[in-house]
Amino acid sequence: MRPILDRLAENHRRKIGPILFLASLVLYVLTMSRYAAPGPFARHIVEQLGLFPFPPLSRFLWGVALNILAAIPLGATVLKLNLFSAVCGAASVWLMFTLVSRIPRDRTAEEAEARFPMEGLQVLSGIVAAVFLAVCTPFWVVSNRTHPASFDTLMLLFTVWLTVRFLDTKKLGWGCLSALFFALGLTQFATFVLLVPIYALLMAYILWRSGLFRTQHIVVVALCALAGLLPYFLGALRYALSPAFEWREFGSYWKVLWYVFREQYLELRFSVPQVGWLLVLMVNLVPWLIVIAFPKRAMTRSTVFSSNVLHALLGVLACLILFNVPIAPWPLLGTRPLLVMPYVLTAMWAGYIAGYWYLFFYVQSRFEIKGRANIRAIGRGFYLPLLAVVLVSAAAWNWRESDARGGDPVSAFAQAVVEDLDGREWLISNGVLDDVIVLLAAEQRVPVQVVNATQAGGAYLRYLASKFEEPRLKGLAQVGLGPLLAEWFISDTTVTGAVAVLSVPDLWTAEGLLPVPDRTMFRGVRSDKEINPESYFARQKEMWDTLGKEIAGAASRRNPAQPWIQWLQTHISKVANNAGVLLEDLQRKDLAFEAYSAARDLDTNNISALLNMLDLAHADARPEKAALEAEFEVFVGKLRSRLRLWSLAQHYGYVRRPEAFTSRGWAWAMSGKPGAGMKEIERAMASGASRQQVERTMAAIYFMQRMDAEGEQIYLSILEKDPKDLSAIVGLLHLAIRNGDIPQAAQYLARLREAGAPEDLVAMEEAAIEILDGNAPIAEEVLLGLVKRQPKNFRAWSLLTLISENAKVVDDANVALAAGNVRSPDVLLIMAHAALRRRDPRSAREYLEQILQVQPASVQALETLLGLDVAESRRDLAELHLEQLLRLDPRNAQANYVLGTIQYARGEVHLAEASYRASIAAKPSAEALNDLAWIVQRKGNFEEALELVRRSLEMNANSAPAWDTMGVILLELGRMEEAKQALDRALAIRPGAAALVLHMAQYYRRMGMVAEARELADPLMARAVELQPDEYDELRKLMEQLRLEARAP
Repeated sequence: MRPILDRLAENHRRKIGPILFLASLVLYVLTMSRYAAPGPFARHIVEQLGLFPFPPLSRFLWGVALNILAAIPLGATVLKLNLFSAVCGAASVWLMFTLVSRIPRDRTAEEAEARFPMEGLQVLSGIVAAVFLAVCTPFWVVSNRTHPASFDTLMLLFTVWLTVRFLDTKKLGWGCLSALFFALGLTQFATFVLLVPIYALLMAYILWRSGLFRTQHIVVVALCALAGLLPYFLGALRYALSPAFEWREFGSYWKVLWYVFREQYLELRFSVPQVGWLLVLMVNLVPWLIVIAFPKRAMTRSTVFSSNVLHALLGVLACLILFNVPIAPWPLLGTRPLLVMPYVLTAMWAGYIAGYWYLFFYVQSRFEIKGRANIRAIGRGFYLPLLAVVLVSAAAWNWRESDARGGDPVSAFAQAVVEDLDGREWLISNGVLDDVIVLLAAEQRVPVQVVNATQAGGAYLRYLASKFEEPRLKGLAQVGLGPLLAEWFISDTTVTGAVAVLSVPDLWTAEGLLPVPDRTMFRGVRSDKEINPESYFARQKEMWDTLGKEIAGAASRRNPAQPWIQWLQTHISKVANNAGVLLEDLQRKDLAFEAYSAARDLDTNNISALLNMLDLAHADARPEKAALEAEFEVFVGKLRSRLRLWSLAQHYGYVRRPEAFTSRGWAWAMSGKPGAGMKEIERAMASGASRQQVERTMAAIYFMQRMDAEGEQIYLSILEKDPKDLSAIVGLLHLAIRNGDIPQAAQYLARLREAGAPEDLVAMEEAAIEILDGNAPIAEEVLLGLVKRQPKNFRAWSLLTLISENAKVVDDANVALAAGNVRSPDVLLIMAHAALRRRDPRSAREYLEQILQVQPASVQALETLLGLDVAESRRDLAELHLEQLLRLDPRNAQANYVLGTIQYARGEVHLAEASYRASIAAKPSAEALNDLAWIVQRKGNFEEALELVRRSLEMNANSAPAWDTMGVILLELGRMEEAKQALDRALAIRPGAAALVLHMAQYYRRMGMVAEARELADPLMARAVELQPDEYDELRKLMEQLRLEARAP
C-alpha cells in the first residue's frame, strides 16, 4: 500500500483538496433542508436579515454576506443561506487537509529516525484530519444549516494558511494579508481574541526571521490589521442608524461601539461551558498541545515505547470523540453552547495520530525483533482498510443526528401556523418558534407581527409600542405586555379577527373571550354560537391525521431539533385535548371523546386527555372504561406527588371536572380577573358541582374584587333558600360596612345574632360597625374583650392598632401581631394603614408587600404601594407597581394618573393625555382633571381646558395648580381680569411658587406692565431648578421679550 500513497502524494496531491471539498459539499447538501433549523440557526438568520427588531451587535461580515445572498432573486432565501454555510464548511475541510498535510513529520524520535518517505504519510494525515472535521457532528451540523461557525472556521483556517505562506515565502504581501484577515476574524469570531498575543509574537518572529523586522514593514502590517478592524465601526454605525438605537436608549454612537465589544466579551465568556469545561480542555486541547504544539522527542527506546502507548491512547480518544461518546463536547453540551473549535483542534491531532500509526506499521528494519516485526506486518495489511472503515462508520453513525431534514416537522408546523393565521396580523407566542414562523411568513410575504409574551425588557416594550398608532395602546405597551393586552382585548372590537395566540389560551380567557383551539393555535371568539361542531371537528381531525402524526413520529428521533419537536408534540396534543373540552361544552360528547383520543395518540403522556376520556367513559358507560381505568391506575402508581388538576391545564390542557374549574376560578380571581374566574365557576356548576358551594365561591370572588352589587345578589339568593346561612349574612354585613350603610349593617348584625352565630363573631362585627360609626372607644372596649377571650384573633388586634389612642394597647397589639406571623391579607392591610397613620411608611410597605406575596392581585395593596412610591419619589418601584395594577385593570384610575404623570415628565404629551383621560373615565379626580386641562390648553383647545379645570376646582377649591391652570387659560382667552383673579388665588394658596410667579409675570407683560413683569421674572433666573424644562424655556423667552420691549421707544 505504501507505493499507492507515495504515488498519490507525488502525482495527485493538488487534486485531493478539491476532491475533499466536493465530497464534503455533496455530503452537506444531501443532509440539508430548504428550511431554517429551529433554535440558534433560525435566530441568526432572522437577526442578520433584519426580521428581528434589534440588529445583531456582532458578526458584521457574515451578516453582509447573508444579506447579499438574500438579495439575489434566485431560489428560496433560507436555502441559499444554507448552501453558503455548506460551501464555507467544505472550504474549511479543504484547508484542514492543506494545513495538516504540511506539518513536518520529524517531531518524534520514531519519525526522525525512520528512513521513510514522508509525503504519503503527510497526505494520509491531511485526509484523515479533513474527513474527521467533515463528519464530526458539530461541524456537520453548522455546515448544513445557516450558522456562523462554518464561516468562522473558514476565516480561522484561512488566516492560518496565509500565515504559513508568509513563513514559507518571507514575502511581506502574505504578511499583510495575514494581518488583514486576522483582524477581520477578530471582528467576527471571539476565539481570535484569545489568539491575539500568540499571533502578535508569531508575526514578530516571522518578520525577524524574514529580515523584515523594520519600522516601515511593521507599520504596513499594523495598518493592514487596523483596516481589518473596520467592521467593528461599520457594525456599530448600522446599529446607530436603526430604530433599535432609540428603543435601547443608547444615546450615542460610542455607546453602541462599547456594546459591540461587550457583546464579543460575553460571547467569549459564555462559549466556555459552565459545566464540563475541564473535560473539554482535557480531551480536546491538551492532546493538541502534546501532539501538534509541543511534541516531545523520545530519546531512548523505553521512551519510544511510552510514546507508542500515548499515541495509542490518543487514537482511541479521537475515535470516542468522533463517535460522540459522552466524554465528547457534543453529547455533553449540544447546541448550548455549540462548540466547533474543540473539534477543529481534535481533527488536527487525530490526523497526525493517523499518520503516526501508518509510520509505525509500515517502517521496516532488519534489526527488529521477530514479534514486533510480525505486529507491523499484520498492521500493514489491516491498518488502512480499518482506518477507512472507522471514518465511513463515523459518517454513517453521525448522519441521522446531523441530518438537517430531521427538523422539517418544525418548519411544517410553522407553515401551518402561517396558514392558520387566516389574515390575522398579530401572533402572540411564547418565543419557542418565533424565528421559524417569522422566516416562513417573510418568505411568503404574509404580514404578521409576532409578539413574544416572555419578553419584558424596556427596549422590547418600546419596540412594541412603535407598532401602535393609538396613543392609549402605545402608552400601555411601554408599561408592559399585560396592560397592553388587557386594554387591547377589551377596547378593540375587531381583536378576534386580528390576533391569534399560539400557546397560552388563558390570554383570551383573562379578558372575557372564549379561546377556541384551532389546529395549531388558539383563536378568540365572543360566543361559542360562532362555532359549528361538525365542521370544526373535521378541520381539527385533518391536522391530527397529517401533520400531527408526522410530529408524533419524529419526536423520538435523535436530532438537534428534537427538543422543539417534543414541545410541538405536547402542544398539538394540548390543542386537541382543549378542542375536546370545547366540543363537550357544545354538547357533542361523541366528537369530544374522539378529540381526547386523538390527543392521547399524539402524546401518550397527556394525562388531561386521559382524565377527560375516563370521565366520559364513566358518564356514558363506554366500552373503553375498563381499559382507561387500568391505564389510570398505572399512571397513579407512578406519581411522586399529589396530582393537581388545575395545574395540568398549562401543560396538557384543561381537565373538565368541577374541582378543576373551581380551582381555576379561584386562581383567576386571585390574579385579578374576576370575569374569567366567574366563567370557570359557572363551568364548574354546569359540570356537576354543588350549587350552594359554587354560589358561595362566586359571592366570595365578587366581594374580593369589590363587585358589590353582584355579590349582594348572590348572598340574597342564598338567604332565600336558607335564611340562617351565616356566611351569607356575614357577607351582606361586610358589604354594608364597606358602603358605609350603618343602619343596614346593624340590621344584618341583629340577624346574625338571631341566626345563632357565635358570640365572638358577633362581637367582631359589632366592633367594625362602631368604628364605622365613629365610636372608637366603644369599639376598643369590645375588641379588648374579644382579644382577652381569643388572644390569637389577629383581626381584632390589628383594628386596635388602628383605633386605639392608648400606647400600651397599641404596643400589646403590635407584639401579638409580630408573634403571630400574620398572613391574612385583610389583617395585613389594616396593619399597613395603622403604620401609615403613625407615619411609619417603611413598616407599611413591608405589610403591603406581604399582602402581595399571599394575594398578588390585591388592588388595594398595589394602590397603596403606588401612593407610597410617588410620595417617596421611588420611580423604579412606581413603574413596577404601575405595571402590576394596569395588568389587573388597564382602566385603574390611580394607575393611569401616575402613568400620565410619568409620560408627561418624559415629554410624551400625547400619551399622557390618553392616560389622563382613561383615569378620569374610571374615576375623576381633581389632579387628573387639572393635569389634562393643562395639556389640552397647550394644544390650543382652551374651551375644553376651561371646562376641565372648573370640574377640578369643584372637587378641590383650594388647589393652587388648578387656579394657576385656570389663570393661564383665561390669559390665553384674553379675559385678563378673570385671569388676574385666578392667578392671585393660586399665589395666595402657594405664595412664591416659581411656576405661579412665572405665569403672573407673563400676565403683567401681556398687560404692558414691563417693570412689574421684570420685577417678578428676574429673580426666577436664580431659581431655575424649581422649574420644569418647558417652564424654564418659557422664562427665557419671557426675559428676551422683556429686554426687547424695554429697549423699544
